[in-house]
Amino acid sequence: MDQARVVEVWAPGAGQAGTGRVGTGYLLADRLVLTSYHVVQDVAPGGRVEVRPLEVPQRTGWLAAARCWPHEAVDLDAAPDHDAALLVIDGPDGAGPPAGAVRFGRITGQDKVPCVGLGFPDAEARPGSRRDTMPVRGHVDALHARRSGMPTVHVDEGVVPRRLAGKSGWPGSSGTALFCGPLLVGVLATDRLVAQDASVLGAVPVTTLAGLPGFRDTLAAHGVGLGLEHASPAARHLADYLTAAHRAATEHPYAGVLPGPWWDSATPAPPPTQCPCCGDRRRAA
Repeated sequence: MDQARVVEVWAPGAGQAGTGRVGTGYLLADRLVLTSYHVVQDVAPGGRVEVRPLEVPQRTGWLAAARCWPHEAVDLDAAPDHDAALLVIDGPDGAGPPAGAVRFGRITGQDKVPCVGLGFPDAEARPGSRRDTMPVRGHVDALHARRSGMPTVHVDEGVVPRRLAGKSGWPGSSGTALFCGPLLVGVLATDRLVAQDASVLGAVPVTTLAGLPGFRDTLAAHGVGLGLEHASPAARHLADYLTAAHRAATEHPYAGVLPGPWWDSATPAPPPTQCPCCGDRRRAA
């Protein structure tokens, strides 16, 4: 996770009584922000939204932005796993060029996967409509609520905001980009009421967004590629091992490591020779 890409999102006129709604976003490119749909759902496509980068000390004001995806309204009651949106910042410079490309991931298997995110929750609201950050630290449990299509995040490190008068302290964190290692795997969307405290959250997985109409195209229009890497440690280690094994087999100078087109089972094998680098007896080319 790159802190310089974290932004605060403000949707004027949204929320109850039109008082506005606060959320969190993440810069995928210098002008493109990923956030939750419900943060900006009351704003028409092209309508006014504002964002404020976390780490741009020379800027204290908000940057104008507009929703550019999804193009149609989303029924979150029917499709809660579609709760994501993309915003485009006005002006050619955006929020400044972020360093490097964002890498995306998918969670597979049954293992718990450590995760982290950074948002602007109500629990850290300050006087003067200012908010500070609070991290989400915990793990994604791949076996919890699988039918929902939304990964379950257990906050098991750091501070968990209290529920006051039945209300969660997490609002404002909606739209937080969720990372497993270097890979962006989802967007925080809900505080789930399955625990006594507010330690269980729901997220929209990038794998679902990748299949929604217009998402890949919008990313591509801003120069963002969407390749999905393994975020689960076991799957990632196996993939790394197989990649390294294939590279070693194809790059090793002795054909015995990987049979080449010069030999097949119907042809008598050539006499063995000794590999000068490791001493193993190999078939000579």
